[in-house]
Amino acid sequence: MMRRWVIAALAGVLVLPLAGSATVVSAQAVAMLPRQDASDWSRWLIGEWEGWIEDGEGNRSPQVQTFACEIECRYLLTRLRQEVAPGQWYHGAGVFRYDPSGQSMGEWFGIFGDRNLGLGRRDGERWVWDIHRAGRGRVLRVRERVGPDEYRMTNTSVDADGRTRVTREVMRRVKAGAVADGGSDGGPSGASWVMPAEYRAVQRASLESQRRFLHAMTDSMPEAYYGDVDNPGQRTFAEHVYHAAVANAQAVDRLFAGPVFVAPDPAAAVRSRAALDAAIDAAFDFLEAALAAQSETDRQRTLRFAGGTIPVWQVWDELNEHTYWTLGEIVGNFRSKGMAPPAFRFF
Repeated sequence: MMRRWVIAALAGVLVLPLAGSATVVSAQAVAMLPRQDASDWSRWLIGEWEGWIEDGEGNRSPQVQTFACEIECRYLLTRLRQEVAPGQWYHGAGVFRYDPSGQSMGEWFGIFGDRNLGLGRRDGERWVWDIHRAGRGRVLRVRERVGPDEYRMTNTSVDADGRTRVTREVMRRVKAGAVADGGSDGGPSGASWVMPAEYRAVQRASLESQRRFLHAMTDSMPEAYYGDVDNPGQRTFAEHVYHAAVANAQAVDRLFAGPVFVAPDPAAAVRSRAALDAAIDAAFDFLEAALAAQSETDRQRTLRFAGGTIPVWQVWDELNEHTYWTLGEIVGNFRSKGMAPPAFRFF
């Protein structure tokens, strides 16, 4: 007997075969579902999720998706990474408008040139979407909330040639995100975002401390060990130091307008102490200049960061944490050779 998915609609029952048929729900049928407020669902979604997608043959591919809430959660911004082959990842991003009536619409773009347009309607703990894939057919997507930190999806797609395919997805929240209730100008959402102007000096001192500690790392490790790894699969000692400095400058370059950061050649930078020290200085010269150039107004604005929304000034604290987290990864490089890492400068 053919398996069927039944969705209760306002004016009857809509039956959608999951296999062996080219039937896909129409936008008109989606519009028949009862109207419900969308805001609580979109607020619930924000954060970072991990899980898998399974095809009809039981093959599973891991994926990671983030959701960020904007403009009183009337808009939901999302990014997806999905492993399509060992070591190869698909990347896509989309924006959805969730109307208080319970209707929704969205647009999606992917690295394969894919572009999807969809209309949806809330039905209790589910969202039912009718998605048009430019030149590639249509998809019925049912996203259902099954727990406080878990949702599941069933995708019934009909390709342009009429073939039907069904995939299932299970996603679980791994990191919560912040809700931004500010206006469309990206301004601060309330007093909780405001940080005194004097805090910039604290963050500048933190950058100076990071630079000194990175130089202490390169000075303490003999150059002969720069290419060593503490455990298989890790970066080398020099690669860790390079990443701790340069990745932060690259993040600031992407997040904020201003001068462009040109990263030193990584292959050349890890070959010697002098080259690695020069890369550290190039990164922190850029970071300190970027921090100094930000206006106080800009520092109080909010932006999307790591699946949530935070004030601009907080980005510098997050990057500070990244530096020391990364350097913690290479303590084992010292210990495994019977050496102590550089001492904490206040002791």
